[in-house]
Order: sequence, then C-alpha cells, then structure tokens
Amino acid sequence: MPVVALLAILLQTATSPSGDGVAPPPSTATRATAVRAKTPVVIDGRDDDEVWRVAPAITQFREFQPKEDGDPRFATEAKVAYDDRNLYVFIPPGRLLCGRKPRW
Repeated sequence: MPVVALLAILLQTATSPSGDGVAPPPSTATRATAVRAKTPVVIDGRDDDEVWRVAPAITQFREFQPKEDGDPRFATEAKVAYDDRNLYVFIPPGRLLCGRKPRW
C-alpha cells in the first residue's frame, strides 16, 4: 500500500530578535517551487500523473544531526504540487532514508 509522506515547511522571518534594526545573516535556505495541477492528482504512490512530470525536483535538503546545516548523508528528492483544495508532496519510494532503513 502506498505511503504518503508529509513534508514540513519551515518559514523564517527576516526580523532582528533584538529589535535594533540590524539585519540577520543571510539565510542558506533554497527555494522550492510547487506546480499547479491541471488535472486531479491520484494518490497512489506513483509518479505517472502529468503534474509530477513537470514539477521540478527538490534535492537541496540539509541535515541537522549530527551536524547542523550539514550536507545530508543520503540523497533525497521531493516534488510539490497543489490545486484549489490540496497541497501534494511526492517522494519517490526508497528515496527518503534514515540511516539504512526507509523512513515511512
């Protein structure tokens, strides 16, 4: 049975915590783009929907353990799409790993 993974999106504000007007250092975050689905997305764990062929892959993930903001030990890929009611995240099977076991 297909498994749906939830991708958490972290938003960082660009305000100084001290309120002194000093800008924080530039963020190292990369940008991810979600594609609008023109036809309904089928939740079946496969990437054969039209939207997954055109959605750009997100590959520049960062690791926070054991080293904060480090290069990940394992490559991970995700794609994001949306329609009027939903946000969809597709992670190819076997590409979301934690250690040597799939993380489902």
